[in-house]
Amino acid sequence: MRKAITLIVFIYGVFTGMVFAQDEAWQEDIRNRANSVLDGGTAVTSAEEVEGVTDGSGTADADSITEEETVHADESQTKPPKKKNKLVFPYRRFVEFGLTGSVGLSNNFVGLSDILRKNIELNMNELSDRIKEDGWNIGGNVYSDVFFNFNISPRWGFGIFVSVSGDINATLSKSLMTLIAEGNTKSPSQSGSISVSGGVFADTGLDMHGRFLKDDKLKVTLAPSLFIPVVYIPKSTISYQLNAEDVLSITAGGKINIFTPVFTKSIIEDSSFGSDIFNINNIIGQKGFDFTLTAEYNLFPWLNVGGGFTHIPLSPAVLENRASVLVPNQTLVDGSGLIEGKTDDLIKTPDYEIIYDKSSIEIIRPMRFDVYADYKPFKSNLLIIRPNVGFTVFTPEDEARFNAVVGVQLNTPILLIHASTGYNELLWQHKLWLGLNLRIIEADLGLHLSSQDFKQSFDMRGAGVTLGVRLGF
Repeated sequence: MRKAITLIVFIYGVFTGMVFAQDEAWQEDIRNRANSVLDGGTAVTSAEEVEGVTDGSGTADADSITEEETVHADESQTKPPKKKNKLVFPYRRFVEFGLTGSVGLSNNFVGLSDILRKNIELNMNELSDRIKEDGWNIGGNVYSDVFFNFNISPRWGFGIFVSVSGDINATLSKSLMTLIAEGNTKSPSQSGSISVSGGVFADTGLDMHGRFLKDDKLKVTLAPSLFIPVVYIPKSTISYQLNAEDVLSITAGGKINIFTPVFTKSIIEDSSFGSDIFNINNIIGQKGFDFTLTAEYNLFPWLNVGGGFTHIPLSPAVLENRASVLVPNQTLVDGSGLIEGKTDDLIKTPDYEIIYDKSSIEIIRPMRFDVYADYKPFKSNLLIIRPNVGFTVFTPEDEARFNAVVGVQLNTPILLIHASTGYNELLWQHKLWLGLNLRIIEADLGLHLSSQDFKQSFDMRGAGVTLGVRLGF
C-alpha cells in the first residue's frame, strides 16, 4: 500500500511540476489580466462570443473559444479596436465534482413484447427456433463513478476518481432448448452446457491530461489506477449429455468457480460481517495496478483523430478466496426401467455442493484498444460525428471482443444530446443521452436498448439507464 501511494504521489508531482514549469505563457497572461483589472480595465466574456461549445467529456476546444476585451475610457477618447485572445480557462467548469451510475440487462431470447400480452402463450417450438446457434445469452452490466476534476489551465488538468464497473454473462446451449421443445426425435445423442463468466472491479486513481506541440494540437491523457476485483468468475461450465440409442439417459457435471477478496463462507453460512472478514489491509493487499493512455490530434479544423489503450496491466490482482459450485458427474434421467414399466427412479434430484477454499488466481482487467475520428462539419464542437473501432482482450471468457460504434454529439451551451449505435462488449447497443448544462450544475440522463442479436436489440430484449450529475464553477 505504501509503495502504491508513493507511486501515485510521484506521478502527481511530476505532472504538476510540468504544469507550472512549462506553462509560463499562461502564468504571464494571468498576471497581465490581474494588473489590467487593478488599473481599471475589465475583461468581458459573453456567450455570444463563444464560437465552439463543450463536448460531452466536460472540456471545450481551446481554439474554438474567444473573448472580447474592452477598456473603460472617457467619451472623448477613442475606444481601441476589439482584440480576440484565447480564454484563460476554456473549460465548462474549472473545478468539478460529479457522480454517474448505470445499470443494464440484456438477453437474446425473451423480449418485452413477449411479456406485455393479455394472454401469454408458451410455444416451445417457436421459442426454440428463436434461439441462435450460440445459445441463449443473458448478461448484466453495472457502472458507477465519483470524480473530482481540476482544470488548472487551458493546457493542463487533472482529476481523481473512484469507480465500480463490470459485467456478468451466462449462456445456455441451444441444444437444451431444442431437447425440451422437440425431444430426441432428430438426434438420439445430444450434448450442451451452461456457462458463466464475468468480473466486477473497483478502482481509484488519477486522470491527467495535457496539450502539446504547436498550437496545442496534441492532447494526451494518462490515468494510472489501483483496482481490486469485487467478484471474478473465469469461464466455468456445467455440461450435460443425452443418450437415447439403447436406453434414455441424461448425465451432467461441472463446476463454477467464483473468486472474491473476502471469505464468502463466513458471510453466507455464518452471517458474519465482522472486521476480520472485511479487513481493509487484507482487501487492499489483493490489489492490482494498470493505467489508461489516450492521445488525440487536431489534424484539421474539421477533423480530430485519436486512439488509446484502456487498462494496460502493470501488475495483476491476486485473489485467494474461492467458492465453487460443484455438480458431480451424475445421472439425472435413467430410463433403463422404462421397458419394464418402472418410472419411480426415472428422474433424480441433482446433487451439488458448495466448496469454500483457498486458491490463488492472478487477475488483470480486460484491456481495450480503440481508434476513432471526430468529424466536425462546422469546424467546432457544435456537432461531432465519431466512428470508433477497437477490440478487448484478457476477458474472463479468454476470448477477444470486437467493438465498432458510431456516435453523434450535439453540444449547445445548455443542451447536450449524444446518440450512438453499434456492437460494444458483446452487445448490440443503441444509446440516447441527454444533458442539461446550467454551468453550476449539469444533469444527465441516458437510456439504451441492447441485445446479443442485432434485430432483437430493437425489441426490448435488453435495456439500461444512466443517471449523472456534475457540480462546479
